[in-house]
Amino acid sequence: MRTIADRVGTEPLQAIVAHAQGCLLAAEGNHEAACERLETSASLFERNETPFEAARSRLQLAQSLNRLGRREPASLALEDAHNTLEKLGAARPATAPTPPQTRTAGPGIPILFQIQDALAGHYSIQRELGKGGMATVYLARDLRHDRLVALKVMRPDLASSVGPERFLDEIRITAQLRHPRIRFR
Repeated sequence: MRTIADRVGTEPLQAIVAHAQGCLLAAEGNHEAACERLETSASLFERNETPFEAARSRLQLAQSLNRLGRREPASLALEDAHNTLEKLGAARPATAPTPPQTRTAGPGIPILFQIQDALAGHYSIQRELGKGGMATVYLARDLRHDRLVALKVMRPDLASSVGPERFLDEIRITAQLRHPRIRFR
């Protein structure tokens, strides 16, 4: 049986561990050590082409740097994270004077973070492919089957009014399509 390290290599796992250690150190108030671990995790994530996770590490890094009173490096880390998120399709906050607080969900959290948190362990979002009136489509990696997939995410304001039935109907209908130009892997 193959291990996770055999499948994805050790560097992505080291990045995840470094990020977790950085967050724990920050929660304990040891922001100096947290900064070191978070910078390491961001670099490892970037090298392994997982920009969303790198941005998340940079946001946490900015928060720790800010708590240490290092405003300029905090602003640079925050700017880097926001630039990465913009490339992935997340909207930039109107102003970002200080790093955001770490939260798992809520109105102030970029939708991309909320989606990634909801799909953690199943999919890793790579970037936005397109946006329509009802939904946004993201390129993601299916972690279980190690393949690229398209994830369609309905806009939150529509999801509550339309309901899941319409979205599930669309999935069923799409799955029945058969044409030489349509490929399902």
